[in-house]
Amino acid sequence: MIAKTLSMDEDERLARAFIGPNFIGVDRAMQYFPHQLTEKEKGVFKKFPVREATVPVRRKTHFLVPDFGFSILDMRRYLNRELIWFGKRAGTEEFLSVRANPRWVLIRAEANSRSCNKTWLDQNETLLIAEYVPDARTLINAALLVYLTIGVRIISNVAVRCADTTKDGGHVFATFDINGICVDSCPDSVKLPTLGIAACQWL
Repeated sequence: MIAKTLSMDEDERLARAFIGPNFIGVDRAMQYFPHQLTEKEKGVFKKFPVREATVPVRRKTHFLVPDFGFSILDMRRYLNRELIWFGKRAGTEEFLSVRANPRWVLIRAEANSRSCNKTWLDQNETLLIAEYVPDARTLINAALLVYLTIGVRIISNVAVRCADTTKDGGHVFATFDINGICVDSCPDSVKLPTLGIAACQWL
C-alpha cells in the first residue's frame, strides 16, 4: 500500500527550478519505497536545503533526492527484485543493515575522474571542500531512486568507494551496471582506472 504523499509547496517548486530534472521529489520516491511519514519526517522533507548560488552549477552533475533512512537490506526487501547484489567480501557485513535519519541528499552522479586509479587516501584528496564521502546506504538509495523514477543509472561509468568498511578493513565500493547494483569491497591500497570515490555535497 502506498502511503500518502506530500503536496508540493513553494520551496519544492524552487528546488525543482534550481535542480531541474535532477530533482527527485518525496511523492515520486514513495511510489517505490512505501512509507508512512511521521510528522517529524514531514517537517524534514518540507525544508529544501537549496542555495541558489551553488545548486545551478551542479545541476548537470548532481541529483537531489530524499533519503528515508532505510538500510540496504530494507531497500532490497521493498523492491522485491534483484536490483542489488553482493560480492563475496560484502554479503554478510553489518553495514548492510544500518539505518539513518531521514534527510535530503545532493549526490554526484559519477565519480570525479581525478579520483580514479588512486588509493583510498589519495582519492580523499580529490574531494572538493564542500564534499564528503557517503556511506553505501546513501549512495544506493540515490542510485535506486534515480533509476526507478527517470531510468538513469548513476555510478555506471566506474565503481565508487564509500565510507563503510568491511571486517577485513577495506572500504566498500558500488557500481550500477546492466546486472544491477553490485556492492563489494577491496583493500584501500588498490588502484584501478575503473575505481573512483563517491561524493555528496554538504547541505
